[in-house]
Amino acid sequence: SCTFEMWKDGKDGFHLKENRLRALGAQYAIAHCDLVTVTNNYLGKQYRKYRPKGPIAVVPNVVDFKRWLPMKKNETKEIRLGWQGGSPHYQDLHLVRKPLWKLLDKHPNLKIVLQGVGFDALFKPNPDNGMKDYSDRIEWRAWHSDNLTYPVDLRDMRADIAMCPVIDDPFNRGKSELKWIEFGAMKIPCVVSPVCYTSVKHGKTGLVANNENEWFEYLDKLISDEKFRLEMGERVYERIKNHHSVEEYRGLENILRDLMVDNIKKFTTAHISKEKVLV
Repeated sequence: SCTFEMWKDGKDGFHLKENRLRALGAQYAIAHCDLVTVTNNYLGKQYRKYRPKGPIAVVPNVVDFKRWLPMKKNETKEIRLGWQGGSPHYQDLHLVRKPLWKLLDKHPNLKIVLQGVGFDALFKPNPDNGMKDYSDRIEWRAWHSDNLTYPVDLRDMRADIAMCPVIDDPFNRGKSELKWIEFGAMKIPCVVSPVCYTSVKHGKTGLVANNENEWFEYLDKLISDEKFRLEMGERVYERIKNHHSVEEYRGLENILRDLMVDNIKKFTTAHISKEKVLV
C-alpha cells in the first residue's frame, strides 16, 4: 500500500485557522444581515440552520439578453454536443460516460465539446469495455473566468445541443438551474438531470434523464431529429426570455421594496411565482 498527503496545513494555500475564520465570518453574516437570497428552496433550508430568524428569499438566476445572444451557428457537418463544468463535477460527467460512447458509435458526425476541467481519464479508450479511441471527436475548451466576456466565449462553443448531468448529492441539490438558463438563452436545447433542474418541462423546454438509458435515448433524439431540436430550442428560449430575463424579472426589486417599508408579512409565506420566499 502507499500513502500520500492530499493537503497539509500551511502548504499550497491551505490554512486550517484561516478557513475556520472564513466559515465563522460567513455564518455571522448569514445570521445578522437584513436579507439572505438563495436560488432554490433546498439551499434556503440549509441557510436557515445558521439564520433562525429573518427573511430568506428564493430568487431565480436571470440573464441579460443584451449580452446573451444566440449561439454562433455551427457551419460544419458535425452535431456539437456541449457541456460545462469545473473540478467538482467529475462524478456528474461520469454519469453520462457510457451513453456518450454509445452515441459516438452510432453517430459518426457527433462531436462532444467540453469546457472546463479536462477529465481526460474519463475519455481514454478502454478495449476491455469496448470503448474505442474517439479522442479526435472530443474537443476540450478552457474555462473562461471573465464574467464580462463569458457570454461571448460561450457562443464560440457553437453547440447544437447541451447536456447538464448532475448526481443526486447535497452539493448538487444546492445548485441552481443556471446552465439550462444560459444555454436556453442561446436557443440550445438541453438534456438535464432531475436534480436541481426542477423548472424544466420534459418534452417542452428540455428533456429530463433519470438513468443511462434515458440519457442515451434523449440525446439520440436531439441528435437525430433536427426539427425537434430546433423547435425545443425556440421553446426554451421563450421560457427563459419570459421568466429569467433581467429586463422582465422584478422579484428581487419587489422584495427589497417590501423589506425597506418593513412589510414583514411578505416573508412569512412560502409561495411559488416569479419570486419564491421562505419562512
